[in-house]
This record gives sequence, structure tokens and C-alpha cells, in this order.
Amino acid sequence: MTEASDRGLRLTGPGLALVGGSVVVGVAGWAFGLPELVLPAVAGLVAVAIALLWVSLPLGVAVERRFRPERVTVDAPAASLLSFANLGRLPVPGLQAVDRVGDRPLRMAVPSVGPGARSSVRTLLPTDRRGRLELGPVRVERVDPLGLVNRWRAVGAEGVLWVRPRVHLADPLATGVVVDLEGPITDNATEGTLTFSGLREYVAGDDLRRIHWPTTARTGTMMVRTHVDTSQPRATLVLDTRPSSWDATRFEHGIEVVASAAAAFRRIGHGVSLTIAGEQRGEAVRLGARGDLDRLALASLGRDRPADLFGAVERAEGGGALVVVTGDPSPRLASSLAAQRRRHSPVVLIRVLPGAAPRSQRTGGIVEVVAPDAVRAVAAWNREVRR
Repeated sequence: MTEASDRGLRLTGPGLALVGGSVVVGVAGWAFGLPELVLPAVAGLVAVAIALLWVSLPLGVAVERRFRPERVTVDAPAASLLSFANLGRLPVPGLQAVDRVGDRPLRMAVPSVGPGARSSVRTLLPTDRRGRLELGPVRVERVDPLGLVNRWRAVGAEGVLWVRPRVHLADPLATGVVVDLEGPITDNATEGTLTFSGLREYVAGDDLRRIHWPTTARTGTMMVRTHVDTSQPRATLVLDTRPSSWDATRFEHGIEVVASAAAAFRRIGHGVSLTIAGEQRGEAVRLGARGDLDRLALASLGRDRPADLFGAVERAEGGGALVVVTGDPSPRLASSLAAQRRRHSPVVLIRVLPGAAPRSQRTGGIVEVVAPDAVRAVAAWNREVRR
């Protein structure tokens, strides 16, 4: 239960009109010696004063929130139960309350609450948009009987609702492993699990123990070893977040494709590594993310830098499938990803393009799936898997 934390007192529109009209009429009556105008003006001001006293009476209300579930899929039902408790000795007449779900206000009527009693209001929470939605604070409003003055009071009852992306039924894709059997095992890996796959340029955050000093000395560019896990089938999923690749609607479809592919791989016991280009993993953890679906709920369009996408692909551990989901129609993207075949098997590029005819094809050694939305992209993926 949360106590009230702030309060405010203000005139409503009718209250302001009554005060302004009373002042004008009163001044006119006094100036022209017309007492029949002064008396109504005084009556109007007295009515406002009484309304101020009425609304300023103590409002001893506390509120408690319960809601289930805390994590839902887009458009799935979620309900909130607000329990209003009267902490005072006088009955509290019917109130108006406003809850907040993200940036949306939800107005509700609260029945009268007797001394020491409770009154509960159940509301359905809007779940039509993916994201992390902060609930509350709830505000209660007292208005005088004439509607001249109201008083808002925040009574807390905050919470967080996670609305996760939809997951469509995708068939699991068979994965292979690309291994260079002549390479050494890393010193910091479990023996027999990680095998050398190749070299790439150093990226800030890489383990310094993986720097390949002979190549670094020869090329003048710091290079690190990459490895593949030979002990477990795995898949690497990369979500492109460049604003030039997406509009807001297609980005939501892209997120659903990633979520569906991840679910398909996990269903057959494959490890899944999700990379969201430009994501700040520490911030996601701070906000309470508990897995890939929560991270996808937080995903947003980032900077328009190709390095964010290709850097994410290069930093991913090799081995197993690589699936890149984008809204970029550029033919060069497929040829750039073809170089990843030495580290991943297979390499899949899924494009969500407006007005595109759903299709899948093998181009330059990679599988390319094109569709205008998530449902048809998953359907094209399934047809490719079943070939």
C-alpha cells in the first residue's frame, strides 16, 4: 500500500469563469451604484470559497496495486486491480482516479469508501504496443458538488508491465559447424569445446587474451582469434536497428521474426545468442530484462551506422547458424554476409520489405528470405526449411 505523495488544488474551467464573471459584475455594480449586480457577484465568490474549503478537506486515501501477468505478449490480456483504502474517520464520496500505463492515462470512477473500508476497481491494461510500460502513479481527484474546484493527489502504486513481441510458429533450421581442425584450442575455454575459426580486427571490449600477436605485428593492425563451439549446436541471431533500414511498423515485424526464429532454435535444444545492434546490455539489465524476449521488448531504432550491424556480426562467436534480420534491400548486404560462411553454417538473411512477394532463395551460398511482414516471413522460412 502506498501513501499519497503530493497534492494540488486548482480551479476548473467553470470555476475560473465564475470567479472572472463575479469580479467583472461586482466591479461594474460598485462603479455604477447597482447593488443588484454586487450581490450576485459576492454570492459567486462565496460559492468558490466554499468549494475551496470542501476540496481542501483531508483526503486520507491509500492505494494498492495488483496485476497479472507481469509479462505478456502483444495484444494478450493483462488486468490491474487497484484497491483504494479510506484511512480517515469520515466517508470518502465517489472519486475520479487516473492511472497511467506508459504515456497513456486511464480514467476510472472509484465508488464511495467508508471509514476504514476499501473499494476496488479492475481495469484492463492496454497491451497493443510492445515495450516496457511503467504503471502509475495513480492520481485521485476530488471535485466539489458544483464542479468549481478540483484537487489531484498522487497515491503511487507504481509497477512495470513488460509487453513482449509476438512469436510465430517457425520450423527449426538444421545447423552445422564450421571448424578449422588445424587451429589451436584457446587457453581460457573448456578443453575440447572451442576451436580456432579465424582472425578479425580487434573491437573494444574483446578479451585481450585472444589477441593474435604474430598477425598483429605483421599487419600493424590488432587482430583477435575467433572460435567456434564444437560441443553444442547453436544459432546467432542479429537484429539490424539502423533507422535507414526500417520504418516503425516494419521494425515491429522484424522483431517478431527474430523472436520466432529464437523460439524455433530453442525448441530443439540449440543455444541461441541474440545480438541487437547498438544495444546497451547493461542498461537492459538495469531495467529488469530477464531474457531475450524482454530485450526485444526494449529494442528500438538506433544510429544509422553500418558499423553497428557488421560489427555485431563480426563480434559474434562462430559456429552454428547465423540469422540476420533487416529491412535493408541493398544487394551488397548479402555479399557481405557471404563471407561469414567460413564461421557459420548456414547463413540466413531475412529481409522485411514493403510490398515484397514472399520468397526464399539461395544466393551466393547464403539463404535469403524476403517478405513484407512477420507472418509471411516465417511462412517463407518454413517452406525453405521443409525443402
